[in-house]
Amino acid sequence: MPGSFQVTPDELIDSGQQLKAIAEDLRFAHDRVKDLRSKELGSKRIDSALNSFADHWNFGMNTMVSKVDMTGEALLSAGRQYAGVDAAVAAGAGAGS
Repeated sequence: MPGSFQVTPDELIDSGQQLKAIAEDLRFAHDRVKDLRSKELGSKRIDSALNSFADHWNFGMNTMVSKVDMTGEALLSAGRQYAGVDAAVAAGAGAGS
């Protein structure tokens, strides 16, 4: 079928596991800098700009980690569901022989 692609349940599960690992790496990297704040760079405007950037960074990183983790979980779930269907079909086909 044009414009489509095929994956196996194992590929879905593997992709989900990889995304979950990436989400964890992002979470770890974010945790290392999430409390970065400035109070003494010499200017309230500079401090304010850095703190505004940090607020937006925190929001963006939290959103990205959540979305990557959610997508990984969805792929894992889909792969497991498809593997279960494949196993049930195979077991049913073997029972009729």
